[in-house]
Amino acid sequence: KTVSLAMVDSTKYLETRGNWEAFLNKAAYCRKTKRALYLWLGVPSSDILDARHAAPWATCRDRREGNTLNGVKTLGFLALFEGQQPPDSVLYVDADAWFSDVAFA
Repeated sequence: KTVSLAMVDSTKYLETRGNWEAFLNKAAYCRKTKRALYLWLGVPSSDILDARHAAPWATCRDRREGNTLNGVKTLGFLALFEGQQPPDSVLYVDADAWFSDVAFA
């Protein structure tokens, strides 16, 4: 079954009005549909986030310094798929995104 993944860089961001309600919405949807909800909380240190490693699916590598928080999303996916019981699929949902009422019907 598809699991859901959300990512926040801090508890402060998660607790921001709108984001907290969106998190509760995701939790309610996952409970109703009997799906696991994973939350990646925090940002790795820059030596991990900015590391450059060859990837078999990459035809070229970005040589710019630094990285964006989008790199953390990739780490979240890899952590799930490399776990002891990897999911069949993952639905990434932005922290401030909501499942509509139709999804609960």
